Amino acid sequence: MWVIIGSVALCLICVVIFIRRRNSARRLSEQENVCGRPNCVKCTFRRRAPELPSELDRVLAVYPDLKGSASQRIVRLIKDISTGENASASRAELQNPTGFLLPELAARRFWDDEFMMKRYFPWLEQLEAATDAIRDEYLKACDTIANAGSESYAVYEQSAKPAAAWSALEFYNQGLRNEPNCSLCPRTVALLDSIPDFMKDVGFGFAYFSILDPGMKTAPAFGLCNIRLRFQLPLMVPSGSAMVVGKQRRPFVPGKSLIFDDSFLHSVENNNLERDGPANGQQVVLLFDVWHPGVTPAERQVFKHLFPANPEAF
Repeated sequence: MWVIIGSVALCLICVVIFIRRRNSARRLSEQENVCGRPNCVKCTFRRRAPELPSELDRVLAVYPDLKGSASQRIVRLIKDISTGENASASRAELQNPTGFLLPELAARRFWDDEFMMKRYFPWLEQLEAATDAIRDEYLKACDTIANAGSESYAVYEQSAKPAAAWSALEFYNQGLRNEPNCSLCPRTVALLDSIPDFMKDVGFGFAYFSILDPGMKTAPAFGLCNIRLRFQLPLMVPSGSAMVVGKQRRPFVPGKSLIFDDSFLHSVENNNLERDGPANGQQVVLLFDVWHPGVTPAERQVFKHLFPANPEAF
C-alpha cells in the first residue's frame, strides 16, 4: 500500500515539475519573441497590455456615450488581456491569435460564401473590377522605386534565403498612412479609402502590395487578433500560387479576392520556379484589413481610442 502511495506521490511531483518547467520555458520564449522595436505591433501590444484597464476607464470617461453602447465583452476582454486570462478563451480549431480573441465573433477560415460576400462586402465588385488598373499602378511604382532608390519609400523585405523571399510596399502600417508610398498608387489608395469598413486610424489595420518570390512559402503564422478580416486581391499570380488557412487550401485567381481570418494558422505559397512575365515569376497581391462584421460600431470606436495608429510604424 505504502509503495503504491509513494509511487502516486512521485508521479504527481514529476507532473508539477514538468508543468512549472514548461510554463517557465513558455515565459522565456515569449520574452525572446519580444524584439522591442517601436514599430513592432506585437511588442507594442504586449508592452501596453497592463495599462489597458486604466486606458479603457479613461476612454469611457471622455466618451460617456460609448459606456452604454459598448458591450460588456470589451470590458471583460481588456481585463482578461491585462491578466493574461484571454489566452484561455474558447476558440476554434487552429485559431490562436498572438494578441487577443474577442469572444462571440463568428470564426470562419475563409469568408468566401457568396451570400456573405454580397451582404458584408457590397463594394467588392467595384474593387475587383479595378484589378488591371491596380496592377498597372504596381508595375509603374516598381519602375519609380527602381529609379529613385528604395530608401525613398517604405519597402519591407523579409529574407529567408540570400535573396529576399517576401517583400511589401506598404500604404498603411498599424493604421498609419505612408504618404510617399500612397503617392505612387493614387487610384489604388483611393479605392481602399472608399471602403466603409477599411481599418485605418487603428493599430490593427494594414494595407500593402505583398510580393512573394518564385518557389517560396511563408512560414505558417497566427495574426494578432480576430476583430479583423484580411483581403488578398491577386494581381499577378503564377500557377501554383495558393493560400492555406487552417488546413484549407484556396488557389489564387487573378481578380478574385480571398477573404480570410488571419487569427487562424495561415500561410501563402508560390510554387512557380520560373522567373518570367512582367513580375519575374513573383506572386503579387493587394492585401488589406477590414473590420470583422461582428464588431459593433461602438466597439470599433473603443478599439480606435485604445489602439490608435502607431506613429512609429514607419
